[in-house]
Amino acid sequence: MQTNRVILLTATVSPQITGPHGTPEQRRDEYVEAINFYLQKTTLPIVIIDNSGFNFSHYYSTNSERVECLHFIQPSSEIQFGKGFGETKIIEFALKNSEKVRLANQIIKITGRHKISNVSSFLKIVPKVDTVYADLEYKKNKCRSYFFICPPRFLANYLIPNCYKMNDNNGVWIEHILAQCIKKWKEDSNRFRQFFLPIDVVGHPGISTQNYQRPTFFCYIKRAIKYTFSLCR
Repeated sequence: MQTNRVILLTATVSPQITGPHGTPEQRRDEYVEAINFYLQKTTLPIVIIDNSGFNFSHYYSTNSERVECLHFIQPSSEIQFGKGFGETKIIEFALKNSEKVRLANQIIKITGRHKISNVSSFLKIVPKVDTVYADLEYKKNKCRSYFFICPPRFLANYLIPNCYKMNDNNGVWIEHILAQCIKKWKEDSNRFRQFFLPIDVVGHPGISTQNYQRPTFFCYIKRAIKYTFSLCR
């Protein structure tokens, strides 16, 4: 089967949740920087969707053939569930409204302000469009949500139907639900693979101004061991 990939960037330029998010102008510039990064590092179509009503299309008229910009305003009644819930609703909006996503059979989901510096290496080692690829922590029952790769039906049939289980205030984050969905996906005889490489992300979590640590040589060794172990599960 031919692989039709799309990069899906989730965005919130003006969060309704209080916290150390930075100003809307700072966040906008970080998203624009990330889009430019993926335009340079990949040849894939890019979809960015903002749930605070911001329209990125004014920034990418010269690259309109590769970049699709959509936006909506998340209902205030949903804010109570937290940022993970909001991100999942962006994904749902993408499946329903993005032409590029509808044409794809493999979605590279990335939290919009994050630049995955080794994204090109990942794209070389995720050939199966029917497989979920992610960084799953079995013992902690968590999965990194800022970067994972999957077929659309994993999102439509597993992640999105479970979004109302997410509630940051109760300590149930998207990372927990994503891990549960992957486990259910596997129980239903679908394919899952741990990432063979550590994720080298340039950026910071949405609720922090502290940057992620870059992977060391030891991280690459540890990742290879974790990948090999996962093949036996």
